[in-house]
Amino acid sequence: MKRTAIILFIFFIPVLAFSIPQEIEKALKLNRINHFDEALQLVEHALATEKIKPDITSAYTIGRILFRKGELYREMADISIRGQIDYLAQIEGRGAPLPPELGVFQGIGHFFHGEYLESAAVLSGVSEKPMEGELKELALVYLGAAYYLSDEKQRAQNLWKNIDEDTPYAYGSLGFVYSYLEINPSEGESHIRTALKKTGRFDGNYNSLKIYHAYALLKAGSFSEAYTEAAGIELDDPLFVYGAGTTEMRFYDPAVLMCYSRILFGESIKNLEPIVSASSGELASFAAYYVAQMYLYLGDYEECLQFTARAQKLSVSSSLTMIRAVACEACTHILLGKEKKGYRIIQKEISRIRGKPSTLLEMIRVITTSGVRYELVRDVLAEIESYIYEMEWKRTRRDTALLGELSFFSERYVRALYYFERARDKGNKNKIETNDPAFLLKLSYIYYTREYFSESLEILFSLGKSFSGIRPLQDAVQSVYSYKQRGSGETILE
Repeated sequence: MKRTAIILFIFFIPVLAFSIPQEIEKALKLNRINHFDEALQLVEHALATEKIKPDITSAYTIGRILFRKGELYREMADISIRGQIDYLAQIEGRGAPLPPELGVFQGIGHFFHGEYLESAAVLSGVSEKPMEGELKELALVYLGAAYYLSDEKQRAQNLWKNIDEDTPYAYGSLGFVYSYLEINPSEGESHIRTALKKTGRFDGNYNSLKIYHAYALLKAGSFSEAYTEAAGIELDDPLFVYGAGTTEMRFYDPAVLMCYSRILFGESIKNLEPIVSASSGELASFAAYYVAQMYLYLGDYEECLQFTARAQKLSVSSSLTMIRAVACEACTHILLGKEKKGYRIIQKEISRIRGKPSTLLEMIRVITTSGVRYELVRDVLAEIESYIYEMEWKRTRRDTALLGELSFFSERYVRALYYFERARDKGNKNKIETNDPAFLLKLSYIYYTREYFSESLEILFSLGKSFSGIRPLQDAVQSVYSYKQRGSGETILE
């Protein structure tokens, strides 16, 4: 990925020689209790008013906070896509044919879940039916994207020729697809810019198009411009409302949260990457690992491998950073199609850290969050899991939560529920100050799949007070709950 030049004033005197500024200490405390926006605002204000200097400490603090916030929104995007697919499956399972408007969102959901054949099958059917607004054109955009990723590139191009600026959201979505699939990022940015000009600022789709444009800037290497453009944008605007009044169902663009998480990663990289080159020691090793992990999330595998190598070189042997960097390297090779090499690296690391179950769980977390499909690492994880379950050790809350993460990754939701409920802070069960919000999101999703709707909504309402972007999953749970209880959503499709 190309990047614009970054200028950062970094002082080479060891950080520990200085007392940490009060503003940095407060920001790090806020970060630990998951108040990411407050933490960022505190540091940014302190920099703007020159209370602190733009040095290695402030750069690391901002980068670390953005990394954690980006990971949360990455999880939020994944859970929202899963929720939308399940939501529409619930409606389809009632016997009535799924309206074509809803089929569009079903097909898009399958696309972002990596199920391209299923996406094409759904979208090819609904795209032939009359629909209101721009949904027909939007279906063609993603049908073409599904074809493109199924090696039917000419078929995709033939579909995309039918999309023009008279349908601005579909045209902007095509621009996003050009950037996302790296077909022609420059043309993609131009499409989105044109769509924004055609869309009023108070149009419900304007914010989503702004996120798309920020994402296109990110793909062009303009990390700071992307972050500035995305700042303060509302992430809870629905793309389409089906029905009216008390029977309405709201549907959201599943790409928006994914784009937003990647924009956060870009800004984090801008802050952390110079630290790796300009310093050495523990702080540089942390920064190198975070940068490697974010390049993995962004799909830039060459950069990821460069920074995993740097992280390993800078890390203390057997440290958690070293182990995470090794796992990140292994996952990158697997994603590049070099499965055997990835497996060898993982197996070597397992043999080195046997007897340390907490450390093994931390390594597993890197694997389960990397984007590697479960079936590719099933045997490796089964071996580690079997070993861990046989061991006796005093589990921390984090250990228990990581066991839940492993079960969630393999879609054993009953087991995941068992661990997640035990990892939850009993006295403050939905408070982000004492619970990782990404873990709470997963717990909410499991409650939803188990039809514990009130418990799921309780978590989502609580998270929604602190984070924009919760509404897609919240609305899905609320709608299913409503018609399950013969409430307001019951008559929508009857």
